[in-house]
Amino acid sequence: MSMKWMSTDDIREQFLIFFEKKGHKRFPSDSLVPEGDPTLLFTGAGMNQFKPYFLGTKKGLRRAASSQRCLRAGDLDEVGHTPTHHTFFEMLGNFSFGDYFKEEAILWGWEFLTGTLGIPPDRLAVSVYEKDEEAYEIWADKIKAPKKRIFKFGPKENFWPSNVQTEGPNGPCGPCSEIFYDRDPKNQSTKYDERRFFEIWNLVFTQYERMEDGSLRDLPAKNIDTGMGLERIASVLQGAKTNFDIDIFQPIVKHILDSTEGRRGEELKEKRAWVNRIADHARAVTFAVLDGVIPSNKERGYVVRTLIRRASFSARTLGIKTPFLFKTVPVVAQTLRGPYPDVWESRERISRVILNEEESFEKTLEQGLTMEEDLLERLYREGKKTLPGKDIFYLYDTLGLPLDLIRYAAEQKKIALDDAGFKKELARQRERSKRGSRMKGEVFGGDVAKQAQLDFKTTFVGYETCHLENAEVVAILKEGERVKEAKEGEAVEIFLNKTPFYGEQGGQIGDTGTLFSETLSVRIEDAQHLGETLVHYGKVEKGCLKEGDRITARVDEARRRETMKNHTATHLLHAVLRETLGPHATQAGSYVGPDRLRFDFMHPKPLTSDEIRRVEERVNSCIDRDDTAQPREMSREESRKEGAIAFFGEKYGEQVRVLTISDYSKELCGGTHVSKTGTIDFFWIVSEGSIGSGIRRIEALTGKEAYRKGEAYEESIEKIARTLNVIRGRSIGSDTRRLKTLKGSEAYRRAKSYETIMKKIAQCLKVPEERIFETVRNLKERLKHTPVPAGEPFEKGGKEFFNRMGEAVLKAVEQLRERAKEEEKKRQSSKESRMRDSVAEIRKRGEDISGIYFVPYEVRDYSKEEIPTLLDLYRRQQDGKWNTFFYTVDDDGKLFYVTGSDGTISARDISKVLNEVTGSKGGGSERIAKGGGGDPEEVPRAVDAVKKWIAENSQ
Repeated sequence: MSMKWMSTDDIREQFLIFFEKKGHKRFPSDSLVPEGDPTLLFTGAGMNQFKPYFLGTKKGLRRAASSQRCLRAGDLDEVGHTPTHHTFFEMLGNFSFGDYFKEEAILWGWEFLTGTLGIPPDRLAVSVYEKDEEAYEIWADKIKAPKKRIFKFGPKENFWPSNVQTEGPNGPCGPCSEIFYDRDPKNQSTKYDERRFFEIWNLVFTQYERMEDGSLRDLPAKNIDTGMGLERIASVLQGAKTNFDIDIFQPIVKHILDSTEGRRGEELKEKRAWVNRIADHARAVTFAVLDGVIPSNKERGYVVRTLIRRASFSARTLGIKTPFLFKTVPVVAQTLRGPYPDVWESRERISRVILNEEESFEKTLEQGLTMEEDLLERLYREGKKTLPGKDIFYLYDTLGLPLDLIRYAAEQKKIALDDAGFKKELARQRERSKRGSRMKGEVFGGDVAKQAQLDFKTTFVGYETCHLENAEVVAILKEGERVKEAKEGEAVEIFLNKTPFYGEQGGQIGDTGTLFSETLSVRIEDAQHLGETLVHYGKVEKGCLKEGDRITARVDEARRRETMKNHTATHLLHAVLRETLGPHATQAGSYVGPDRLRFDFMHPKPLTSDEIRRVEERVNSCIDRDDTAQPREMSREESRKEGAIAFFGEKYGEQVRVLTISDYSKELCGGTHVSKTGTIDFFWIVSEGSIGSGIRRIEALTGKEAYRKGEAYEESIEKIARTLNVIRGRSIGSDTRRLKTLKGSEAYRRAKSYETIMKKIAQCLKVPEERIFETVRNLKERLKHTPVPAGEPFEKGGKEFFNRMGEAVLKAVEQLRERAKEEEKKRQSSKESRMRDSVAEIRKRGEDISGIYFVPYEVRDYSKEEIPTLLDLYRRQQDGKWNTFFYTVDDDGKLFYVTGSDGTISARDISKVLNEVTGSKGGGSERIAKGGGGDPEEVPRAVDAVKKWIAENSQ
């Protein structure tokens, strides 16, 4: 078979078919966001989803093959400038877990390349680890590869991880063997040249475990982990000069070129790197957003934001001045529609996320460009030739300018970059990020290593019950180490063979509760997933917990019940948002606990008060209907056919759980839910706001917490009513329908009416809601000698009692506030009259200094807050050139002053003189300045100093 042109889709499929015939199970690509793996920001290799099999924590799979989408951001500056560097790419891989080893991996790799793909053997060369004689002999004796085309390399090139033998980390490792495509087969040289030999496949032989002392110990079960870049092998088979010239890149590249306003030929040759970069980053951010990563300033979101900004700037260099990257999403989706149909279905949502970030970047870019221009212009004027590392880092990290842009602009002014200084600042920032990151950094570390000792799957029975007897304690961990028992007072992590405890997942927090027997009690404070195992975090409160114990597991049922109400309510909310705002309003994150729910969703602008009201009313109408919430198990493909919505960013297996509520909600969800919507009681949005570019957040209450909030309003209104004598009689009786007797829309309307009244009262009084009663009481006390008509008091009781009471309370508060305002006006009028008299007296106490009328005056009858008002009255009455120094002693015995001026002599300058003499601190403008904190005993000396200064500076 000769080598012939083959599409990328065909190569992917032929690879998977080939290894299926060799007994491998085909696996779909995992998400770019690894589930339950604290060591990774993104999936960067095909082996990531198989780590439990490599570790031995999952059994039953011997051989696997996949085409895994990957994202790596380690060499961003290389992307576009080299033929093969990418941030997003697909990795073809075949894997063995304690089954076949080196010989089969080598033989099958060679067979696929030369047989299935038809690459001539004389176009291939290989490498082995210098100490791996076994691999060398297989290539030489079994494959018959010419020895001059078998290169031996050291651990840096041919051992995985490359630095494991000297630096770690501890864990599985082993030698590698690479396969190269020879770009120049006629060349007779036997030396390795990376420009000539193009790596297309890497075979990793995981045969050792690195120990704590740095030694390598043979693994009892040896593994195979291979990786072949799909884009790289496609460039070989398609005869492309670079990966950016293959079939799945060409439509994207063409779309970019077609958007450059006809610029072609020589003009774009120099800028093809920018085109390639946009094409690469378009694929990366499309799939990252598909998998739930939203642009932000933290971890994964920071990477995606950086890629969008780099691509946006690259588009600018091509003359594209408006947001552009979002327009590439449908093109990217079309090129990979076959293997990844989800990206095509989600293209509008992904485009919206990217557009929002591009629009945000447009604003910061202008600021960054202006700042850079100012920095470079200043250096140019000063004759300096280098932009300091700190300045580069500020432009790069704070203002978001790509390094290429900074370098390009600097070159125009013949200014070099302090690359060493920049790298130092970047290293510091990465260290800070590492310390604050949740990523653990070791490939096989942290909680995953704990699970390595446990070879079982926890059976979850919590859908059916919150109480399980006869559960077995399979393992106990204390401070990360496995122990046989835990005594009273010790914090432990407990693994059961089966459990009713729900482990945190899909936004729903983990259950709490108790593990107990006749002699034992363990308080469980959280439950978390570790792959298919569930860990219970708890503390032994009584007795001794032992491995092998048979215990009863009991979930805090009341807490779970409130959590279930909130979780089902998120599904109602999601459906109503899509119905009210449009299908783009899809989930972007959630929190579901017993106290509240939080729902993040895609939407470009704030919800209006009318939209919030409509959403609340619609959700409560769903509660009124008391619809059935029906969960069903089905295949992922079946759920897709039924139109079930997958929650944004969640990972699902082949078998999924779908929750259907009537005809308006059908979503994939493994959480726990109420069986009837009426159980939710009522739904109440307490806040709505932005958490990022194009992402809104709603926080809401249901059940007990919603009632509690409404009842707090209810009680506050009644309390204010009694304080203002709006109602008379005994406490409210059973004939009154209080909030806790209502449900659904009726409860919501009652609660919202309370909220509205309280907000109006708060607005009337100009105080926060929590200070309303205190303010009412204080106003009433202040006006106790002033009659305040509060309307005719009425008796309690009746269906409409609370509505009438609320209206009456608001009216009474408004009347109280009006009377208080009248009293305040009278008081202010009296005070101003007194102040005017004081000013008339003050004006007599000044003296003329070189044409400036200077008045130093100690204020005794007014607070320091009133001194500026006194100065303002003085200003209105005083003509000509003048300056004042009004001062007092505050409660701490420190000087406080205000100095004023007509502008002839600067009040700010007088303030400096006063500060210097008295030790005060302060300042201001030409016409008014304030200060304080100085020594009052120094005032006479300060007055003399001011007089002297005026005399010397008034000429």
